[in-house]
Amino acid sequence: MKKMKIYLFFALLIVFVANYILADEIKYTGTFSSITYNEESGDLSGIELRIIFTKKGYSGMLQICEGGAGNLIIVQPTIEKGNIRFSIADKLYSGGFDGFIRADGIHGKFTFSGNVGSVEFLPRKKATGIKCQNSELPSTL
Repeated sequence: MKKMKIYLFFALLIVFVANYILADEIKYTGTFSSITYNEESGDLSGIELRIIFTKKGYSGMLQICEGGAGNLIIVQPTIEKGNIRFSIADKLYSGGFDGFIRADGIHGKFTFSGNVGSVEFLPRKKATGIKCQNSELPSTL
């Protein structure tokens, strides 16, 4: 009986430690993109967010494609325990984002001009390298 309690204790300890370690492995930086290219029309559609860590905290570049490559919008995400939030201040797009980061990508909702959109999923990917205003995003972060 005593031996069984010891085994049970160590099994629970292993599960607890494994959950703690796996929870810390989610990386908040990277490229998250739903951008697709339609070969027939040549259109781009989707959203891409690249998050980097700087001396001042997290910074991001957001690109919204609706037919063509959209302009890059600089955002300052706040990330706490996997939750992500940022404001969008741009001539074409004014609003924000509220969601969460998981190992597979970012899930959340964009709000533009007070209208809350449906849940978006931006899977974790390598950068698309879409040309923006005569420049090209690097192919890796």
